[in-house]
Amino acid sequence: MKLSTPMIIPKIVKFGGLTYKVILTENLDVGENWGRTDMGKQQIHLNKSAHPEKQMQTLIHELMHLAYSATAHILTEEQQEQIIKPWIINLFSILKQNNLLK
Repeated sequence: MKLSTPMIIPKIVKFGGLTYKVILTENLDVGENWGRTDMGKQQIHLNKSAHPEKQMQTLIHELMHLAYSATAHILTEEQQEQIIKPWIINLFSILKQNNLLK
């Protein structure tokens, strides 16, 4: 039986010509969310106490917010969440099942 390799959360991610620092944060005050992005400081904060798979799923979720903000601003943050959440669950599943996450 093949053991799955642990997920490695990158320390930085690049998007749109910018480098974002990925920070595992204790006591992350984001309500029911598991992460947040500070575009001004180019930081993505992830809940340090979350399971590594949840951290990776949240990182992908936050990257989707960056991608959205780079293309359009016609939806409210709540509307973005309604669209992004189901997409991320499915995308994460595809990436994981096909060994595309490291």
